[in-house]
Amino acid sequence: MRGLYLIAYLFVLSEANAHTESSDTLKEVSLDSVVVNSIVVGDLRYNKSGAIHLSMSAMNEMPKIMGNADPIHYSQMLPGISTNGEYDAGIRVWGCETGHNYVSINNSPVYGVEHMMGLFSVMNASHFKSMHLQKSLASGSFPDCLGAVIDMQTDRDVKDSVSGCLDIGLISSQGTICLPVGKKTCITLSGRYSYLNLLYSSFLRNNEQETRYSFYDTNINLTSHLDDRNTLVIDTYMGGDDMKLMLDNSSMRMDMEWGSQMIAAHWENRGRSMTMDNGIFFSRYHNNDDVVYSSLRMQLPSSIAELGYKFNARMSSLSFGCNGSLLWVEPQRSVVAWNSASASDKGNVVQAKEISMYADYTFGISRDISLVTGFKESAYFCNGKGYYRSSPSLSIIYDPGYWYDASLCYSHRNQFLHQTGVSSLNTPLEYWTTCGVSGIEPQSSDALSLQLRLRMPDTIYSLAIEGYAKWLGRQLEYNGTIYSFLSSETDNAALYSVGSGRNYGVSVTLSKNTGRLRGWIGYAWSKGFRTFDTEYLSGTFPSSHNRDHELNVVATWRICKKWDVGITGVYASGTAFTAPKSYMILQNTLIPHFDSHNANRLSPYYRIDASVNYDMPINRRLHGILNLSIYNLTGHANDLFYYMSIKKDTYQYKCMRFVFRVLPSISYSIRF
Repeated sequence: MRGLYLIAYLFVLSEANAHTESSDTLKEVSLDSVVVNSIVVGDLRYNKSGAIHLSMSAMNEMPKIMGNADPIHYSQMLPGISTNGEYDAGIRVWGCETGHNYVSINNSPVYGVEHMMGLFSVMNASHFKSMHLQKSLASGSFPDCLGAVIDMQTDRDVKDSVSGCLDIGLISSQGTICLPVGKKTCITLSGRYSYLNLLYSSFLRNNEQETRYSFYDTNINLTSHLDDRNTLVIDTYMGGDDMKLMLDNSSMRMDMEWGSQMIAAHWENRGRSMTMDNGIFFSRYHNNDDVVYSSLRMQLPSSIAELGYKFNARMSSLSFGCNGSLLWVEPQRSVVAWNSASASDKGNVVQAKEISMYADYTFGISRDISLVTGFKESAYFCNGKGYYRSSPSLSIIYDPGYWYDASLCYSHRNQFLHQTGVSSLNTPLEYWTTCGVSGIEPQSSDALSLQLRLRMPDTIYSLAIEGYAKWLGRQLEYNGTIYSFLSSETDNAALYSVGSGRNYGVSVTLSKNTGRLRGWIGYAWSKGFRTFDTEYLSGTFPSSHNRDHELNVVATWRICKKWDVGITGVYASGTAFTAPKSYMILQNTLIPHFDSHNANRLSPYYRIDASVNYDMPINRRLHGILNLSIYNLTGHANDLFYYMSIKKDTYQYKCMRFVFRVLPSISYSIRF
């Protein structure tokens, strides 16, 4: 903890000339008689609804993991989002599950957004301009989900000349190039490919198993300003993971390949009194798994695909729109064959349809107070069943002046798709299922949040305080294990427990927005519980990912023109887990007797990352940047989870820790 105290102390120090080195900008847009002001300060900023905008330029100064500074991974440093361990790819916002979030590129959904273990996401930071995070879904325009909306946004400006970057790291290289096509159109191309097995193959092998793993990502964006009022944006993404696992103490071999694809087109028309946005997209996630165990061969297919259309219109006080989607959902199941014969695939794809309409209206109650009402009506059809759900919302925004504002929001949300599975590593053992399958009903939530944002008169510092409470209905908990695939289909209703939940918490974030030293300090206190009344689970238990206390520190320090330093630190309570109380051996089979569900806690999680950048100009157009980063600077051994180790006649209940106590990395970037 002393390291975190030192970082916090450095963070609150401000230079005497901080206000002269960097200035803020006040943007003012007039819409008839309505004037909307927004203060743009630093890399992290809030709007009046509590949404967070994180500039991707901040990634250049963040500590890197093996040459990568990933925006989704670093979103865990933001208030209201739980920190993960190294073998966890989840994104938990306000205590919700990973599958409750809607992650998109320019408002078009992307499924399977994390590479394995969550150290890297599929989002190449250099391809995007900013990340928009909306935690309070108090608007009818938001998609049907219970968690947060995370939207990666590209740059809509057309560059005058060719620009881009190339990053070369120890496990992967990535690059982005922006090519102007005339005065009104540009194309941005990005790609990343890993070569983890080339340098780190020995580290991926331990006493029991050998692992080979690689991933890739590609992005293409076309932005064309057809005229002063019309803009066309086309986005594509394609990426995938490939993992092979071989166990020495058995004849098991696993070959897993999974990946995502997305293509979307948006046309925005900005009229004098109305702005309209039309979009069409196709998004898909799939996996191909092949498991061979002795004479048994098993395949574990699953997939999800969505073809959709979105229409949005905005006027001064009114916004409205509609959405329509066709979905093809293949819940994961086992296809088994013996004697290594080819497993036959009978097909299990379920088709669903979703249609929704929404409207939001803003009432100006007084000069300082506005009321935003939202309503969304959704219809979902699957397997001959129809589900009709309403999503009302209400926000009261108090904005008396330049230096502070507050908002109180309520929303009722529904969700028809469910993500579940054995683990949260973002491997093919997690999959999507849908309402209408195995008796699954739509999930729901009621959320109440209060947010207060203060900006100091000189805008050097800002303070954000938020409190929230969420009540969750029809929550799905997966009861099975990896061995369940051998005996039944994973869309069997017996493998799910359905219950309710509640999450609540508060967070405080202090940001320094200008000067050589910038960043933020955030503290969050939260609670999460799940209640079940089933044969497998009965009672109220802490949620598996809840951390009661969490302290995050992010700081970047520009030492001089050529040197800058980045430091991040986190201290968080340990998550809940279920430990065995005793063991019994019956016919050479180990049978554990477990304690109450999630009755135990892991040790607190503690980590400090640091980096230093050295700017090496090559010529007037080219800049070389050398980055040295250290992940887990103090070498603290964090408990991630416990597992049963069985080798010959020895049985052990062991704590799993990250394979690297300290992970240094070096990378070189060229920017032009």
